[in-house]
Amino acid sequence: MTTPLLIGFSNNTDPATLNAAAADLARRWRQLAAETRSFAAWFALLDQPTVEQLFALDPDKAAAESYAIALMNTLAQIFYGQVQQGGTGGTGATLEDFDTGLRVMAGPNVPVSV
Repeated sequence: MTTPLLIGFSNNTDPATLNAAAADLARRWRQLAAETRSFAAWFALLDQPTVEQLFALDPDKAAAESYAIALMNTLAQIFYGQVQQGGTGGTGATLEDFDTGLRVMAGPNVPVSV
């Protein structure tokens, strides 16, 4: 009996399939972080009335949308090593550039940033 590692994978899955799956996950993490950073940069140029109009939202929902996009951008900044994560009260926090760390798995054809 094998122990499932991921849905659709087991300890008997061949190395090529596992390597391809890992590379695809790395590529998607990098792509999502790049797209989030790009979207958040564009969004930051908008004022509140423009957000309300473009997204067809009332002021409260537009503010919530802005907050959610800021949260997603913070995750992207953590991914790129621009925001410290971990630790408490300023101790133990680190900067880790996950983008650079995942390049070894993502392959040379994935853009560094968008």
